[in-house]
Amino acid sequence: MRKPDSRVTAPVRAGAIAASLTIALALSAGISTTVALASDVDFDDVYYLEEEYDFDDEVDLEEQASRRTTAPEGGNGWFFSGANPYYNYDYLAPTGNAMDDGRYVIGNCTWYAWGRAAEILGYAPAIGSGMPYDMVSTAQANGYRTGPVPADGALAVGQTAWGSWHVAVVEDVSGNVPYVSQSAYTTSDNWPGPEGVVFDYIPLNYAFWGKVTYIYLLDNGKTFDEVARAEREARAEELRETLAEDGTMYRLYNPYSGEHFYTSSVNEVCMLVVEGWQYEGAGWVAPHTSSTPVYRLYNSYAGDHHYTLSTEERDMLVDLGWIYEGIGWYSDDAQRTPVYRQYNPNAETGTHNYTTSAHERDQIVALGWVDEGIGWYALS
Repeated sequence: MRKPDSRVTAPVRAGAIAASLTIALALSAGISTTVALASDVDFDDVYYLEEEYDFDDEVDLEEQASRRTTAPEGGNGWFFSGANPYYNYDYLAPTGNAMDDGRYVIGNCTWYAWGRAAEILGYAPAIGSGMPYDMVSTAQANGYRTGPVPADGALAVGQTAWGSWHVAVVEDVSGNVPYVSQSAYTTSDNWPGPEGVVFDYIPLNYAFWGKVTYIYLLDNGKTFDEVARAEREARAEELRETLAEDGTMYRLYNPYSGEHFYTSSVNEVCMLVVEGWQYEGAGWVAPHTSSTPVYRLYNSYAGDHHYTLSTEERDMLVDLGWIYEGIGWYSDDAQRTPVYRQYNPNAETGTHNYTTSAHERDQIVALGWVDEGIGWYALS
């Protein structure tokens, strides 16, 4: 059975970005708009590291070269592409697209910090896509350590002198004063291009006022893929507790191959959900047994499954190299509920769809699928 490519990053949920981010943050001197935001996070309860860091006055040249002291280039995908969740919204990032009021966003601290974190790690950080204070709680939940001591490559979260929440990135702790790179929420009547995006490389105490909490990205944090897999494992456990092997045929979808898969096995459902398949609910209810078995076959080259009542079709596919996996379920001999079969002549995998819904059948046939009639019958 073909599994989704584990290298593909799970899609970003749009709902994870709060509507309040339309305003985002303004924090830098010279910016006319500042927004004071309330927080539910009690930073006194944040876990702090007990050990101290020794600041070395000697600058490591290789380390210096890895610091970002200039604005990111327009071709940097961690900042200027949909890989950055903030970039999917014109009011949250410098996309070059005007907002509804005709103005352009030319900077945002959360957009920049997310992109810089991904640049440091080499993969998407598991810090969420909300406000700065949300990043702290999300990072803690996902295994990142947090604390009060600055460290290279850490995210710094705190409030500005104007009361706004802000996030910046620690680039240098080799001297007595840590330096951070940052952006600030700013809008403009004109789009200056990526080279005109708001960017600062400044002493940390110029960016924050009061207590700062650091998210240590480079210290035993989980990768985005690990977090996404943990979420799928939790979803699988939920399904294991609610689904029953009572003849219900469960339907799953592989978003990477386009295949729909059908099984009555709860274990099989949970295994596939963990691997990235989307659970789509009950397809139909099959009898526990009948005189009409439905045969299940697998194409190990294409990663596709096929189901048929026909022994002739089964044997023909086996001769062509398909693997016969036995009886998948049974058709209802009383023929109460038809299960319609459709074929996609333009696909290499996921070539067949099976549904009890005449509406679904008609919809995809209108899109170019071929109606192949009734595949078998269900109880309901």
